[in-house]
Amino acid sequence: MEPNTKYLTLALDVRTITDSLIEFVEDAKELPQSNDLLRSFLSSLTERTGVSVKTLSDMGRFGNYESLRTINELFDSADKKKELMTRLRAVSDPSDQTRQASALKAIEILDALEGTALYYYEHPGSESRLAFAL
Repeated sequence: MEPNTKYLTLALDVRTITDSLIEFVEDAKELPQSNDLLRSFLSSLTERTGVSVKTLSDMGRFGNYESLRTINELFDSADKKKELMTRLRAVSDPSDQTRQASALKAIEILDALEGTALYYYEHPGSESRLAFAL
């Protein structure tokens, strides 16, 4: 396996989440089964000092060192990561009145994240030269 396939894997997972958010916004559909993927992704974005077995379980496919490192590598600032977490939490909360607006902003951030991951996949070794920017 090529070392840069981690970026392709992340890009595909992010695309799955983005597609479910697009359906949520455009068709007023509740988040489908991929909501589990969204919850796992959201859990992986949360900063922690210690990691328990439950925490790793909550992160699902994002709960391994390589996935966490890849996700953190793609953000140029903690602020962008924090904003994405805030938006995804709002979308996940059925009582939140800003779900649609939060979903739209999350789609924008996730789209940029996916693009950066695909760039890294197609240009091995470029991780140190390009930062995720929106």
